[in-house]
Amino acid sequence: MAVSAEGLSVKESAREQLLKHAIQPQYLDPLWTLILETIDESPGFHRFRGATLFMHSKNTKLEFMGAGIDRAFVDLAKQTTSSDTALPYDKIPDDREAEVYLWKTCCLEAYRRTQTTLNPNGKRAKGNLRSTAYPWATMRDTMGLTMFAAPQGTEARDGLIYSQFYGLIKTPFDSIKVYIFDNDSVENLALDPGYIRSLQQEGSGITFSKGVCAFSYMHSKTRAHANLVDNQWKSYGTREEHRISITMMEEIYQQPLPYYIVPTSELLNFLYVQINKYCFLFEHILAHTAKTYSLPETVVMVVALRALRFCYGSSLLRRESLLYKDRWEVKRRQKVIVKEGLRMRESMERCGLGWFLPKFNWSTWRLAAPHGENVLVGNLLMHEEYKRRWRAVKDLRNVFIRFNQAETWYS
Repeated sequence: MAVSAEGLSVKESAREQLLKHAIQPQYLDPLWTLILETIDESPGFHRFRGATLFMHSKNTKLEFMGAGIDRAFVDLAKQTTSSDTALPYDKIPDDREAEVYLWKTCCLEAYRRTQTTLNPNGKRAKGNLRSTAYPWATMRDTMGLTMFAAPQGTEARDGLIYSQFYGLIKTPFDSIKVYIFDNDSVENLALDPGYIRSLQQEGSGITFSKGVCAFSYMHSKTRAHANLVDNQWKSYGTREEHRISITMMEEIYQQPLPYYIVPTSELLNFLYVQINKYCFLFEHILAHTAKTYSLPETVVMVVALRALRFCYGSSLLRRESLLYKDRWEVKRRQKVIVKEGLRMRESMERCGLGWFLPKFNWSTWRLAAPHGENVLVGNLLMHEEYKRRWRAVKDLRNVFIRFNQAETWYS
């Protein structure tokens, strides 16, 4: 993965990763005292005797210019976690069980409505908070939420800058902001090898390595398995963060818990099944392909790989038309083109869990007619790197689609 992402230029320095560790203020004085005592008592540290601690801050003059402290902000966070947690090999009492807390969609939606100002006609007023919902694991009843105050809105004038609510269950899958199955190039595994060779010839270049893509897919599976198995004893809570001005006053009311409490082992087993069903769909199709992949096979494999990105955490599923939408039309050059997706939105709203609409023929493991031709995967056979030879590559893609359509005429 690193080879395909980095250029071939010679770097003047090695890779650097800066580490940052926050220390609570009550520990600063004892820590500094311990440092001075260690220097005095250790002969090897005699060069550091008489050490002085310097502190500095940048841009404070520009940041806090004004008559008051209205432009000073405080970051407040509240984290709720079950007390039932343990490390591997710890002895766990019979009455204890690790748990996961998940935000309730209804509670976050209710909170969002309380922050919304309406006009007398019932429509949203200008300057309301801008909010974004992140459904968790394609489920209806739990999600994450981010809210930003408009620069000239009422909340900004009152002192609220932003709020965000998320579940800490995302941490096992988040390694320095690198999530499992989140590599776009993995979908190249679903492309027919003959098509790839023709694409490289017409596009005059090699854009990816099948070995690297396969390694990325297997590495994601290994990470997912290790995280799901090794974290059975840990509890994961909910967290909310707010950036507010110092002068802002808040009132806190006692309300029902706005999150679900689920045993960790049960939730991780659920995620295990979630990930496994899409991995099985992809690997089953791949294992039964010949030396060349048909377009229907490619479509199903791409759908499985795409769904893997959204099945284990909070994500913007509505931006993925292939999974979220059902059927829509696009007008191009006076011609109306019909496109289809698998509409997980409907199953999430109706059943509480996202799954494909009945557009599959599971006896053949293919998309049923006429949905296959309309499913939004045609553009997945196009690579950004080949835009220089756009017309040639586009024609090549159309040829492969036409051949697969012709194949159905004789089957």
